[in-house]
Amino acid sequence: MLITTAAAVSLISTALAVPTAAHAAADASPAQHSRVAAGEVGPASLQCNLNLIMCFWTFPDYRSLDNEVQKSLLVPSGLCRRITTGVSDLSTSFWNRTGATQRVWSEANCTGQNFLVHTGVRIPRSPFPVRSVGGV
Repeated sequence: MLITTAAAVSLISTALAVPTAAHAAADASPAQHSRVAAGEVGPASLQCNLNLIMCFWTFPDYRSLDNEVQKSLLVPSGLCRRITTGVSDLSTSFWNRTGATQRVWSEANCTGQNFLVHTGVRIPRSPFPVRSVGGV
């Protein structure tokens, strides 16, 4: 599938339309977001099928161009890892399967807006684009 840069930017801009009120979201807790049921089947489950990783998708609802998913191992406390999801290097949906709480950030160097994502929690629509993940 051939896609121009302008088309990719247009797709990403459309997918990233999120309400501004969501920018004040508190830490993501299992009660606030979906926790995965044992044996659940679906695109996210098939693409993020390993424990001890965190998966990131460019678009909401676990979608990316060409179904690419960025997988990251647990980021230890005090460290930062930039998200590389292909065209945009940002994520708007993710799933923490690392076994530990991780903090997602709006900027690539673990700065800006942030919130905690507890283990086992899936975020289908982040309140802001995420560009890095850090350990807690």
